[in-house]
Amino acid sequence: MSFTIERYGIVLRRLTAADIELVRRWRNDATVNQYMEYREYITAEMQKKWFHSINNDNNLFYVIEYKGEKIGLISTFAIDWNKRQAECGIFVWAKKYWQSVVPVYAVLAMLDINFLVLDFDKFNVKIHDKNIRAKTYNKMLGYKLVENQGNSVFKHYFLTKESYLLKSKKMRRIAAKLNGKETKICIEQSEKKAFLSQKLLHNKC
Repeated sequence: MSFTIERYGIVLRRLTAADIELVRRWRNDATVNQYMEYREYITAEMQKKWFHSINNDNNLFYVIEYKGEKIGLISTFAIDWNKRQAECGIFVWAKKYWQSVVPVYAVLAMLDINFLVLDFDKFNVKIHDKNIRAKTYNKMLGYKLVENQGNSVFKHYFLTKESYLLKSKKMRRIAAKLNGKETKICIEQSEKKAFLSQKLLHNKC
């Protein structure tokens, strides 16, 4: 099911087969994947197989669009709808936005939808210990380090709805002031009875 979400000046468009070669090209870029757990070369066939494995209701991968440009990929994946929790991830290939607030707006847009519309309770992320930028802004969003992880290079963090709404309050207010607070969710008419459509259309941010 394809759909788009627009919030804080960011468009999140669900990943389609037409996008996967672009994503693969940047996913293989050494400057982009330096902090990722899997850094081996990804072939076109591997990418197609991966896409078919995640193109379902338990994985929501979005192409991030800003000012008409595709700049990265953001995801809510390994969803457990019963426990209302999942994992999150993001990578931005447009280097001109790495030091900007644009990736933060994308994360805020997705997490707002996840917590306020899709009614999730908890999210988990895995961050390379040397990825200082990611660690810093995830802590600002309310993520907390899972205890007793030893010397692992990749550390697990978790985020609850309560922590997110408290810690991100100022950032969300500024994002809304600068970009507007309206949320647009566009779903094709033929898809509106689908499982995800019902969830997305039932509540509003």
